[in-house]
Amino acid sequence: MAEGSKRQSFLGKQFAKHSTRAKERVLRSLGKADETKDKIFDEYVQHFNKQQAAASKLHKEINKYIQCVKAMSAASRSLYGFLREVYEEDWEGYNELNDLAETGELLWDDYQQRLTEQVYNPINTYQISFTDVKGRIAKRGRKLVDYDSARHNLEAVQTNPKKKDDGKIAKNQDAFIEAKRLYDELNNELLDELPSLYDGRIPLYANTFQITFAAESTFHGELSKVKNQLNDIMDKLAQAAAEGTYNIARQAGRDSDSYDSQPSPQLPSTPEQRSSLAKHYNVALPNDSKEDEVKHNEVMSAPSATPEDDTEYSVPRSSMENGDDEYVVGAVGGVSSNTYEEVQIGAQITTDTSQVPSSEVQAPPPGNSNQGAVAMEIAAPSQPEEELPPGVLYKVRATHKYEKMDTDELSFEKGEIILVVPYDDPEDQDDGWLTGIRETDRVRGVFPENFTRKL
Repeated sequence: MAEGSKRQSFLGKQFAKHSTRAKERVLRSLGKADETKDKIFDEYVQHFNKQQAAASKLHKEINKYIQCVKAMSAASRSLYGFLREVYEEDWEGYNELNDLAETGELLWDDYQQRLTEQVYNPINTYQISFTDVKGRIAKRGRKLVDYDSARHNLEAVQTNPKKKDDGKIAKNQDAFIEAKRLYDELNNELLDELPSLYDGRIPLYANTFQITFAAESTFHGELSKVKNQLNDIMDKLAQAAAEGTYNIARQAGRDSDSYDSQPSPQLPSTPEQRSSLAKHYNVALPNDSKEDEVKHNEVMSAPSATPEDDTEYSVPRSSMENGDDEYVVGAVGGVSSNTYEEVQIGAQITTDTSQVPSSEVQAPPPGNSNQGAVAMEIAAPSQPEEELPPGVLYKVRATHKYEKMDTDELSFEKGEIILVVPYDDPEDQDDGWLTGIRETDRVRGVFPENFTRKL
């Protein structure tokens, strides 16, 4: 019961206080009540607002700078990894190159850590301090309204010509003194703190950029030494390659005993072999007439000739454009053995296969040693594309680990899948940044694009 009564009393006082302040503000806007002015404090508040805007922008720029350093570090690490992967052990400076690559990666890591600990964290703390000061400035404004309201009430009671109530005057006098005390305490604190905070911006800027430039200078100086040593290794490697140090010795000719020749595949010679092959590839065989067999043997036993030889021989040419012959297994060049014409030895023999479906037998290219071999082309079934959830533009895979720097960013491990979605407001999108949802737990945030690879 007592607790409920106290709560009602507290709520009643709060309501009365808010009503009094609202009434005072309305009277000010109508010009019926004067307002206590403090030009010095107003000037300090202007400086504070300007300083807060600059601190917010500096925090954002430092964050972007560190993100770029992280991206360059990841790119450098990837480049060094490729170099170490392709650099063979017997090449010039193999061990030195690996040591230098590790040194370069350590330099990038140390540079990032120094920027984060000595630049970003102090700027973040500096920016957070503005929130507390801004809250006290707003509280000082409310106390000023209470002070003016108590002053106006006291003046109204004291100057009332009809009735003068000493008890009421004393009550308003006490309220005025209390309101003035609360206002003066907070106002004096801010009058001391705001100038000191504003003057502190200069040492902060100097220290921030001094650390940034010194860290960058040291980093680039040490990294340039690593690059120069890597350049010397590449010079030695190029010189050794020019001298033929790493050239591979030529192998012996084909007639040498060290050359293991493989016999060429033989064409099916017996009807049983031809029938089995035709059944396997689902093609038709012509009638085994003696005339076709004689013609086939004549072609296969044609004497060898050189391009300078003018002897002409009969070779089969397909007549598929007539649609009469099947595609024959065992025919020369993969063509029908029913039609022949005279051609010059050394000339290119072409076959019209425009009517042969791509999924059926295709003739081998000219110059193939297996003139009678049958080439098969099997059309692989196309795989359907994976459907994306509604609102998802595409998927990406993280190529590097990323730790978020702000609350709206997205952290992820290397190899995680992220669903890329459009920005709620396209004007908020920064270059090189995407909005995505972690596929594992559906957490949403922005992340740098160069830490991922599109799937």
